[in-house]
Amino acid sequence: MEDRSPFIVHSDSGSNRSSMLEQSDLDLNSLNNHHNNNGILVTPNGNRLYRRGSFTHLFDRDDSGVYEEGPSEKYINDPIHGHVLLDTDCLSFIDTPQFQRLRDLKRHGPYSHVFDNEVIPRAIPGSSWTHEQGSEMMLEYLVDDNHVDIDREELNFIKDLIMGERRGNSQRHGFLFDIVSNKRNSLDVDKYDYLQRDCYNVGIKSSIDCSRLMKMSRVIDNQICWHHKEVYNLYELYHTRFSLFKRVYTHRVGKAVEYMLTDALLAADSVMGISSAIFNAEEYLYLTDDIVRRIESSRKPGLEESKAILKRIRTRNLYKFVDELLIPREKLGRLTKQNVNAAEIVSCQGPNDHLKEEDVIVEFLKNNYAMKDQNPVDNIKFFSKNNHTVSYHIPKEKVSSLIPSEFQENIIRVFARDPSKVKAVHQSFRRLMSRFYRTSDGSTNLPPSSTSPYYDSRNTTPERSTSNAPLAWIKSRQASPSPSGMAYGSGNVKRRGRSTSPSPIRRVRSNVMDMSDDES
Repeated sequence: MEDRSPFIVHSDSGSNRSSMLEQSDLDLNSLNNHHNNNGILVTPNGNRLYRRGSFTHLFDRDDSGVYEEGPSEKYINDPIHGHVLLDTDCLSFIDTPQFQRLRDLKRHGPYSHVFDNEVIPRAIPGSSWTHEQGSEMMLEYLVDDNHVDIDREELNFIKDLIMGERRGNSQRHGFLFDIVSNKRNSLDVDKYDYLQRDCYNVGIKSSIDCSRLMKMSRVIDNQICWHHKEVYNLYELYHTRFSLFKRVYTHRVGKAVEYMLTDALLAADSVMGISSAIFNAEEYLYLTDDIVRRIESSRKPGLEESKAILKRIRTRNLYKFVDELLIPREKLGRLTKQNVNAAEIVSCQGPNDHLKEEDVIVEFLKNNYAMKDQNPVDNIKFFSKNNHTVSYHIPKEKVSSLIPSEFQENIIRVFARDPSKVKAVHQSFRRLMSRFYRTSDGSTNLPPSSTSPYYDSRNTTPERSTSNAPLAWIKSRQASPSPSGMAYGSGNVKRRGRSTSPSPIRRVRSNVMDMSDDES
């Protein structure tokens, strides 16, 4: 009978099975000598057992999904994956302080990738530390601190799954290392989970069905392959990832808050010992998202700058998005971090702008299909319904003519730490960019600004910082002609059911509203 579980190698050879069936009295030791690399054991009556310490059965459940809950097992109801059965081995990991730490953060390190991509590289220049290394450290600490019953081989295997590569002399099947962190095409269970979970949490409707993709997969030549009918669904999955990065993960306001959190954590680092915790498992255990509350409530000296930044976040006095520019492919070699940075932008300021390098943040942003500028589906193999043993690639030309020809966009973004300097930073950035878009006749073909067409009235500018700025804006609108030739707000405009006398000008909030164009 064919086992249709997605991540199972059918490696029970005929000789293996027959030799096991020929034995009439099999004890546990003899079974352990005959287990395959998945830890699956076959008894003479055809029942499957699992070797102690093996977690293979998490990936091997029969099609009915029926699994009788034992006294040491527990079901949890997940909003994305439904009811999930956890056995004794899993519970021994989950019911520990190290694992329960995850309740207080988004990933391994406070505030997710802000910590490992922004804070650590600036706090420890030249550091090669990754959150995967932090995960391995916490795994070792979890096992030692809680006396978890697991052998070294299994522990090393879990660590290899975290890193997504075979290390040492492991005899595990190669495809197993692609399940958690797939470096071949980036299609792994991590992506299955966060794409669906994040769409669910932010209210984005998604058409991807990861449970179907898992059922329509099998292992061929030690590699996870998918049914050929799923090729377009896989393109949809990668596009969903791109869309989430474009609309959510790299949202202008979200990135502004991330830069503020980075500055706050760096300002508090010497006092709170934030970056040094990555080298000490006991300290790293308590380094979670509540570090912000700890800073805010601390009475230690030296935290004034960090507290001031965090207060700005609480009161929505955020760093401001200034401008962004999509980099054409032909200019990728020129528009680099060496040529476009805070120092270069400040060098282009006007005589009365008074800009400093710390006023400007320059971000080089890359949004892609998870494999930089490559098409990840080119690294995926498929099988046909008529032949489940042969795998092959499917070129995008045979899928759809609307699949993109490029799979990564490169963007330069600029933010201002001081909202009153947005206009000065914007003008300086445009002056710098005009150097790279100068044509042979001396003119420039610099693309128009991506900021709102109502730039002066919608963004925070020096004019808006004064108390009478909203009133001045309204008066300017009164003087501008309407489509009918009348002035806005004049007393001569007759309105149905209303008095024709001019109405008093309403007072307008000086901070407009939170969801203006730069925060939408």
